[in-house]
Amino acid sequence: MLPFNCECSPWCNADLYPELPSGDAIRILEVMPGAHDSPLICTLHIVTLPRAANSYSALSYAWQIDLMPHPPRAIICNGREVQIGENLFDAMKRVRHVTSSQMIWADALCINQDDIEERSTQVAKMGDIFHSAHEVLVWLGNEDKRRALPCAFSIAAALSDLCTIVNTWRRNRGKESLIQKARFYQRTPEGGVRVAPQCAPDERSKRFGYNRYWWSETLRLFNLRWFHRVWVIQEVALARSARVLLGEYEISWEVIGLAASILRTNFNTLLPTVSQKHTRKTLVGFRTGVLNAYFMYRLSRSQSHTERMQPDFHQLLTLTRSFDCKDPRDRIYGLIGLPFSTSDPEKSPLIIPDYSKSTAEVYLEIATKLIQDSQTLRLLSSIQRPSPRSRPDKHGPFDPNIPSWIPQWTFSETQSLIPFETIPLPPSPIQPTPPNLRVLGTPISIITTTSPPGIRADFCIPWYALPTHDPSILNTGIHNGRTVSFPLDASGEEITDSMLLRNLSQSNLTQLAMILTAGNDWRGQPPEEGWEVRNRWGKYAYQMALTVGQMRLLEEKLGVFARGGNGTRFLDAAGTVGKGRRRLATGSGLRGIGPGAMEVGDAVWVLRGASVPFVLRGKEGGYEVVGECYLYVPELREGEGVQDGLRKVCGGEEEWLELV
Repeated sequence: MLPFNCECSPWCNADLYPELPSGDAIRILEVMPGAHDSPLICTLHIVTLPRAANSYSALSYAWQIDLMPHPPRAIICNGREVQIGENLFDAMKRVRHVTSSQMIWADALCINQDDIEERSTQVAKMGDIFHSAHEVLVWLGNEDKRRALPCAFSIAAALSDLCTIVNTWRRNRGKESLIQKARFYQRTPEGGVRVAPQCAPDERSKRFGYNRYWWSETLRLFNLRWFHRVWVIQEVALARSARVLLGEYEISWEVIGLAASILRTNFNTLLPTVSQKHTRKTLVGFRTGVLNAYFMYRLSRSQSHTERMQPDFHQLLTLTRSFDCKDPRDRIYGLIGLPFSTSDPEKSPLIIPDYSKSTAEVYLEIATKLIQDSQTLRLLSSIQRPSPRSRPDKHGPFDPNIPSWIPQWTFSETQSLIPFETIPLPPSPIQPTPPNLRVLGTPISIITTTSPPGIRADFCIPWYALPTHDPSILNTGIHNGRTVSFPLDASGEEITDSMLLRNLSQSNLTQLAMILTAGNDWRGQPPEEGWEVRNRWGKYAYQMALTVGQMRLLEEKLGVFARGGNGTRFLDAAGTVGKGRRRLATGSGLRGIGPGAMEVGDAVWVLRGASVPFVLRGKEGGYEVVGECYLYVPELREGEGVQDGLRKVCGGEEEWLELV
């Protein structure tokens, strides 16, 4: 670390927040030395970037460690008492040294949060601040207070398990000469660190009193609040190096990221063996935390073991939808410091933070900018609307007054159907006329039948494997105004032996498999061959038929399709696609899957400049965008897109329409 040079003397103590003298000025917090229990005393200094680069550490933390309110804590800053959040208070005590001052940047203190103009300016500089820091210190919370964790567990045990995961993978893959052995460290009373003792899973059970499977405790770590916050993404991704602090222990961000990568690939294999004491909600939190950590690791400047991910800004918004933030505008502002594939340092920023604007204004601004820059309608694939099963506490708030063509990044019930690595689309004639959007589209057909909005089980458990005596889980839907039970297709017919055999034909099984996965594989990419999806579904259905023990006559038929299939991979693909969606049938006989918010009477359109069809709803003055959909088109020739195939099948005329 370079020596720190204050540029504001002798006015450091004159005022807590004097006006910053220039656009490149920032504040740095000097934490005075002290024993663990002594009062926290600090001083704010003014410096400029890039002059102060590599002379301070940047603190990455969650403002609140949990959802419970906690009283503020008092510190002395610039000679006066200042109230700060308890988690920041704990973090400052953790990074404080016994004998020397520590120079850190912490947003809650280094930015005057009451000055909207300064906050907007400094937020725009946060990317530079974290990029210029000597290192980033990630603070996850304290062990001794327990409230920082989903439930009581040993930090030492969890970090030991992370090291075991990485070291086992490192040894099995022959990467011992390429990747440093994973270790974690413990703080000493003198303020230094020592290598913490690591124990094997069976030894840990004896030492810490656990008799559950060892990775169960590791997953708890990824449910900590830090792994779910929008702001921390750029903070850790831009770090030249990062240390993760948890209680008295610390570990390299590299170990956390590698462990998350390994767990992500094997999550569904590990899940059945995790303690049954975990509820479904908790397990979902574990998985989300692991995926979030993996995503941040792939973006990280400091990692060198995988190709650094550099999505465009729309992809960033899509991939960060599972993260949380208190201010909905920060879903945009919290990402602008990251490098993205379409950014150009020589040009003006994509968007300039302005906290005087409303959320609706910010979302309109970024939507208009992204559509104008790309000259495509790929952004519309991020539109989601509440389904009958949506809950604001689970899926986030939704404002019906915002135009329907503008994605509301606060609401998330499902995932986009378009692959992450999309084929470039040709420019399209698009006319943003705020608050509306004028586009070219071709009407395909009217929706005549829908199934219920899907949860994971609705789209992954074969209908014939469900106990028919339990009406609560029968696959039902609306057909011509009446409630019916749905077989493999969405026809509303009763299930018969002849239908059973017909539905298990190669063509129908292929259709069903493609619909349930929207034609994508478990990674969200189109498979090289359609039979791959069909065989994966066949394998899963075969396994379910054997497990349930019903309709043994299916075993031979399904066994043929199951050859070479992978039921777990099908479950991954169908579970992702099916969550929050309905199956549909149109008046022209097409079948597919669409948004949970769609209704009978809505229409399917192909929009020029989009890579998937959309469900639109007629409204005074134009059409509302309900969401993207997938229709199975068996007549597609090799290399032909679904959009072109639908136009050919339906033969509609392209026309201008107004999205409102």
